[in-house]
Amino acid sequence: MIGHHQAGEPEIFDLPSGVGPAHAGKRKVSLHTEAERMSHLVLRVERRPDPIAGEAIIGRLSGSMAKASPNSGSSPSSSLDELVAGMPLVFAGNRVTYVTDELAAAFAPGDQVIVVQDSGAILHLPQTDVAIAADAVGAAVQAFGQMGTVADDQVSAFYEEFARRLADDITFAPIAEANGADVEAARARGRSTTRLELAPRMRADMVAGLRTWRDAPSTRGSVLDTIDHDGWSIEQVRSGLGVVGFVFEGRPNVFADATGVLRSGNTVVFRIGSDALGTAAAIAA
Repeated sequence: MIGHHQAGEPEIFDLPSGVGPAHAGKRKVSLHTEAERMSHLVLRVERRPDPIAGEAIIGRLSGSMAKASPNSGSSPSSSLDELVAGMPLVFAGNRVTYVTDELAAAFAPGDQVIVVQDSGAILHLPQTDVAIAADAVGAAVQAFGQMGTVADDQVSAFYEEFARRLADDITFAPIAEANGADVEAARARGRSTTRLELAPRMRADMVAGLRTWRDAPSTRGSVLDTIDHDGWSIEQVRSGLGVVGFVFEGRPNVFADATGVLRSGNTVVFRIGSDALGTAAAIAA
């Protein structure tokens, strides 16, 4: 069995000849689509009478993902430590864009560049920004790995505590102060503050939204479908997707909305607009 799986699609595979009704005993195979295993079909086999065949399944799966094609045409690579004005950068397979004087001057060792494949625009990622993003995503990935040990009532308790602190005037005071500073700074820069201001209506909606997630039923680990065959069966099991990224403008209410991913066992990384950074820090404190 060799293949790969994309999120949201059904897993389709053939059992090798060594596994099937010819072997005595019931086999139960569960497929999970967890983020850290997105490129694998994860098999849980019960009462495996032929361990050699089982090892062949796992070995062939791992090998098919790990080995590069001998005809891939790859060559040794090295890190990019500097950019020179006019340097060509290939994108979209057969198109070329060129480094500008400004980009060449701003680029430093450890920085990264990404070429937008549709337009050829060059995105400059300073090393410090890359490190911040890597730390945030790494922490979220680690947290996702631990979500399997977090009980549903603990997730419900998180939503209730978050809602209680937003509803309490004492604990909300530092958030209101930070939001007021963000609003004034945005106005001074001529920015719209319609969605930035954490007004009483937005605050009440955030509290209500969190309590809606608190009361929502959990579906983690639920069996969606079972297909029985002669001597073995397959279950489709609902499982966490992984780390979900939210990139959004300065809207404090998104913090409450996006925490809904925890109910299904996922974790989240926020990338909020700069206008609301103070409010975001106060909410997360």
